[in-house]
Amino acid sequence: MGELADRRGLETEVYEPAEDSRLLLEATASEIRDSDRVLEVGTGSGYVASELLSETDPIVIGSDINPHACRRAQERGVESVQADLVRPFRDTVFDVVLFNPPYLPRVEAAEMDDWMEEALTGGETGRAVIEPFIESVG
Repeated sequence: MGELADRRGLETEVYEPAEDSRLLLEATASEIRDSDRVLEVGTGSGYVASELLSETDPIVIGSDINPHACRRAQERGVESVQADLVRPFRDTVFDVVLFNPPYLPRVEAAEMDDWMEEALTGGETGRAVIEPFIESVG
């Protein structure tokens, strides 16, 4: 188990909802219309996507690089795709793209083969995932 997962005391394969997940949901739920097509990048457990589906009637798809996360999101009723950021999707497919990115700076000794480290850390400065995402969605 990786250091960050140990500190959180949670399972190590899928990022479970935390305060940041709830804040993302609260900040966006009232802005999403029933007719919207929504992509949640880095869906993790599928919490945000599944809550959006239960509160409104948009089309919601989750994507995650982690195959365990995709399975967990599907268990919550979220259609999910194993993907790196937005790469497999065409630019105009979605009206709304949500992302709670990994932003913690990586500790040099961290095991990057650990899914929880992958979900929480964003490289040396914490921006290794955020910057490519911003470039890809404009």
